[in-house]
Parts: sequence; C-alpha cells; structure tokens
Amino acid sequence: MYNILNEMLVYHTDIVLTAIPGFLASCKQLLVMVIGATEQKTDHMIYSKELIICGHLIDRLFTLISNHKVEFSKVAGYIISDYVHHVQKVTLIPDAKKALLPGIHRILDMCDQHTIAQLHTVLTGGSKEIFKNLYSDYQLHYKYTGKI
Repeated sequence: MYNILNEMLVYHTDIVLTAIPGFLASCKQLLVMVIGATEQKTDHMIYSKELIICGHLIDRLFTLISNHKVEFSKVAGYIISDYVHHVQKVTLIPDAKKALLPGIHRILDMCDQHTIAQLHTVLTGGSKEIFKNLYSDYQLHYKYTGKI
C-alpha cells in the first residue's frame, strides 16, 4: 500500500492534490494497520523488524506530504488526531513508536496555532493527554526555534 501512495504522490502529484480526502483515507488506513500491528501485546513481536521498516516508510510518506505544506496544512490536524486516537488504544513497541514519531512531527510542523488549539479543544480525556505529551516533545526536541 505504501508503494502505491508513494508513487501517486511522487509521479501524480496534481491528481493527489485534487483528491486529498481520498489520499488521506488511504494514509490513515496504512497508519492504523501499522499501529495495530505494533501493539506490544500481539504475537507480532517476531516480525518487529518488518514493522519498524513499515514505521519508517510511513515517516517517508509523511515527509513527502510535508513537502506540500500549503495543500495539506488544512488536513494535517486530522492526521494528528487519528494518530493520537489510535495510539491511545494500544501500547506500541518502543522501536516502532520511535520510527513513527519523526513523520508525526513533520505533520505537526505543518499545523498552525489555530489547528493546535483546535486539537487541544476537540480531543477528549486520554487523547488530550497523549497529544499534550506529543506536542511538548515536539516543541522541546523537534521544532526549530532558531537557537543553537
């Protein structure tokens, strides 16, 4: 599935940009499959290397999406919301989470202050706490502030 989404975004960008909701639905499905497969309680621990590679592929896909910031910035909050919602349900393998986070940080980089405020308001309970931790980690370790 990654290969199809990657090829579409690289070679058929104009088509993807006219059908962003459909493209994001496929991205969400891929993200949910990887999150569900990397749960610590499942028997997929023997496939952890392959799942970590899938996490890196999602990171690459989100990097390609972040190259089109103007077009995707309006829907970046939905990607973050989906990630937070599904991570709340499971406990991820630490290496898989480490592979997914750079891509999520790139999507957070596309969000403006209004989107961040909207996420703080719309998310409920545990999702809100996970988002607060994610956003504070993003601000501390990833966001460029101009300081060296």
